[in-house]
Amino acid sequence: MAEKTEKATPKKLRDARKKGQVAKSQDFPSAFTFATSIFGVIVAGSFLYKNLASYIVMT
Repeated sequence: MAEKTEKATPKKLRDARKKGQVAKSQDFPSAFTFATSIFGVIVAGSFLYKNLASYIVMT
């Protein structure tokens, strides 16, 4: 495939954006999902730990 020697014109870039032909990074959604999952595990873990500790103390 031949390399392009000139940059795309602003009109071509606009047209490509309108058609949805833009580079999309999967890094942000993946990082957001990872951070949300870690937060959920921490919150659920502390809740379960407190309940389990109180159950053990009562028995």
